[in-house]
Amino acid sequence: KLQFLYFIGQERRTMKQNIVFGILYLNIVLYAFCYMMQQPVLPDLIKTYVGEGTSTEVEWAKLQTVFAALQMVGVLTSGYISDVMGAKTVLILSQVASILGYGLQWHTDSLMGLYVSRIPGIFQHAFMGTAAYITDVTPAASRSQMLGYIQLAYGVGMVVGPLTGGYFSDVDLSLCSFTATIVSCFALVLILMLPNTKAGIQDKTKPDSSISECLKVLAIPEVRHVTFMKVFAALAMSTWQSTFVVAAENFGFGSKERGYVMVYMSVIGMVFIGVGSIKRLEALFSINELNILTGCLLAAAYIIVPSSAWVTGHVALPYDIKVPLSVVMLVVLLIPIVGGTAVLRSTIPSLFTRSVDSSKSGLVLGVDMSLGSLAGLVSPSFGAAVYSYFGFQGLGLSCSLLVLAMSLTSYLDLGKAKRD
Repeated sequence: KLQFLYFIGQERRTMKQNIVFGILYLNIVLYAFCYMMQQPVLPDLIKTYVGEGTSTEVEWAKLQTVFAALQMVGVLTSGYISDVMGAKTVLILSQVASILGYGLQWHTDSLMGLYVSRIPGIFQHAFMGTAAYITDVTPAASRSQMLGYIQLAYGVGMVVGPLTGGYFSDVDLSLCSFTATIVSCFALVLILMLPNTKAGIQDKTKPDSSISECLKVLAIPEVRHVTFMKVFAALAMSTWQSTFVVAAENFGFGSKERGYVMVYMSVIGMVFIGVGSIKRLEALFSINELNILTGCLLAAAYIIVPSSAWVTGHVALPYDIKVPLSVVMLVVLLIPIVGGTAVLRSTIPSLFTRSVDSSKSGLVLGVDMSLGSLAGLVSPSFGAAVYSYFGFQGLGLSCSLLVLAMSLTSYLDLGKAKRD
């Protein structure tokens, strides 16, 4: 087995260590690129398969729900595999599942085949596997920033993937799945070059099962506190993101403008993480203090954004270009929303891993990701219902209350830590 010297607390890394991290982040870029490349194409594929009288939107929602359910179940198993066999095994399984899934999609010619191609998604957990790998090889002090770089890498794939998918769809709808299959094979080769993590090379007593181990971990008070924080934060962020695409109509946005907003948000997230903002913030505040401040900032932004949609007037730009003032306000207000989301998606997994010893890090990261998947299942319906009955303002208020509940949980946890 390939042995590797892991750094503990040192700021400067060797060339070999930099190569390892480079492979990890490149794998995430390729993983996100392949997944996001399918998104512009899947609705068109469904349209070619469904018969007359069947709604494409309904089948699209069903397909997304099936995939989210598989992800929610599979991430706990992947966390268990990470603790028993190492994070590298999870990354290998993820790319093998990607090859199978995209390969099946490439060869399918029916709606049922499209559903079958989602089944390998139960093991597509490159994000969680990368987080587990980084947790094994980084000290707690720098872990949030290194975990944040995963979002940066994923953001690159999120920007490039849909643009590529949209271009390929004009050529051939199957070209996206074919390309994703080839790229996933290349990513698998890269993953095989990685050394095993500590969890993968140590002899350890095999746990009874992933479910029983998960229940034992959730019984730890510190893990329960972070779990409540994750539930509130994930529901708020997922509800906002899933419904904002529809709510953007309040700003007069069509499909093209919505796409521009999505790319803009991805770029903001990449810049925010890329300049080391999270590391600098953690140098100023404790992780719980940072979560409290972030929650309050998000709560304010969630309330102000819907109100800005009703602002009238225009801002004059060069070349006689006039932009509605409401759009200018949205562009500005999206910065704290995207930045706050990036902070919570880095600090909460870090808190999970700090709540247990290193032998359980993969399992708690699996819990973290499964709660995110659960929020992804619930939030679209919840957000749509709130938006339908209470409008854009009601959506903002609901998300604000949820994220304030997360801040309150962090405050109680901070108070307990100070008393101890």
